[in-house]
Order: sequence, then structure tokens, then C-alpha cells
Amino acid sequence: MKGIVVFDDTGIPRASIGFEQLEMKPELFSSVMSAIQMYAKQSVGQEISGIKYGKLRLLIGSVEERYIVTFHAVSDEEAEWNHNAALKIIKKEDFMINDLTLEILRDLLADEPISFDDIRGEVHVITTKDKN
Repeated sequence: MKGIVVFDDTGIPRASIGFEQLEMKPELFSSVMSAIQMYAKQSVGQEISGIKYGKLRLLIGSVEERYIVTFHAVSDEEAEWNHNAALKIIKKEDFMINDLTLEILRDLLADEPISFDDIRGEVHVITTKDKN
């Protein structure tokens, strides 16, 4: 896993880790992702569960009113497992979400940090959650 962003359903970021080299503003990313999720729900009836962009694979899940986006190399064969493990850890009732706890989580499921080279390219695939 290269990074994690946690934000609420209004797009306000709660914590993020793994974007230090990019100088990315979590506020901008989480606002855009929240808007994309709202649009997908209204137009398609389903939330987006994944995006492949450049050399990155973004997996998107939710726990209560929070969205969790994990970033992985496209070639990472354990991406789904790591994403689901992150969701389970964050779901724990007393898990305090902040940058320090996300750093610990990322260290447990470590990979190289996200670089500019990872994000060069275009969106290749967008996946949606199955309707239940």
C-alpha cells in the first residue's frame, strides 16, 4: 500500500498519509473524490469502488460516514487484501483516525511512497460497487 486518505461524506479530510513527495493537498483530493462519489450515486446509482490512474490503483471503501481510499501499485497482487484489512482496522469502534495511526497502518502494509511518476498518465479503468 502506498497511501491512505480518509474523508467524511462531505469531503472533509480526516487523515492522510503517503503523499509527502507530491505535496498534495488532502482537502482538494477528498473534495473531488466526494463530488465524484455523489455524481456516481446520482447518475449511475452506484458508488465508485476503484480507479486505475497511471501506475496507481485507487481502491475506495466506506466505514460509516467515512470514505477510505487506499493507493496501490497497479501490479500489487495484494491490493484488495490490504485495502480490506485497512477497512477492518479502521472500522474498529475505538480506532482513532489521525495521521499517526494511518502511518502505523501504512508501515504494517508498506510499499514505496507515491511519486510523480506514479500519477503520470490517464484514467484507465473505473469500477463501481455491486448493487446489493
